[in-house]
Amino acid sequence: MKSDREVLHHAHEVPVWVTLAPLVFALSGIALSYVYYIVQSELPALTARRFPAIYALFYNKWYFDEIYDAVLRAAGARDRPPVLEEGRRGDDRRRSAPTTSPPAPRTWRAC
Repeated sequence: MKSDREVLHHAHEVPVWVTLAPLVFALSGIALSYVYYIVQSELPALTARRFPAIYALFYNKWYFDEIYDAVLRAAGARDRPPVLEEGRRGDDRRRSAPTTSPPAPRTWRAC
């Protein structure tokens, strides 16, 4: 196993393009955003029409929530004891209206 000093030494010996790539990608993203939303504001709609599948994928956040619900929540619901089934899921919670009115906002005075 390599020592920490040796690993850190080798980390500083990466090619220059590896260290500059994040900066280039960030600046490219900023420039592309400027062109899309400031210079030619019709480009986002054109891109969405031309590439509907990619647009839907990005618009729906890569369907992460749907995959999470289908895979992880379904598995968790299967493994949960039956006693906890009722009234514990986020869909089943019902909040009652508050019985008192919220407190009045505080005003601050200069000292």
